[in-house]
Amino acid sequence: GAGVRSRYLIALPGFLTPMSGGEIGRLEKLDTLTPELVIEWPGKGSLRLRGTMAHPTARYLVMQRRGAQMHCDEPLDQILVFSQ
Repeated sequence: GAGVRSRYLIALPGFLTPMSGGEIGRLEKLDTLTPELVIEWPGKGSLRLRGTMAHPTARYLVMQRRGAQMHCDEPLDQILVFSQ
């Protein structure tokens, strides 16, 4: 059978404003305690942010509005924090 997929909350140090829809970056080394987020700017290089994996004892739920109703998704398993 298929394995259970982990869900992450990603906390970034600042405000991210994408210029258009689509991919912002890619996550690497998710199987380590210090995963990395790589953000690429075509023709200008890339920025590599090193994060820290936190395993919360509290449960965090993702809520999404669908029409007039609010729906809860599965709880998040881990928090990926990127500091300054």
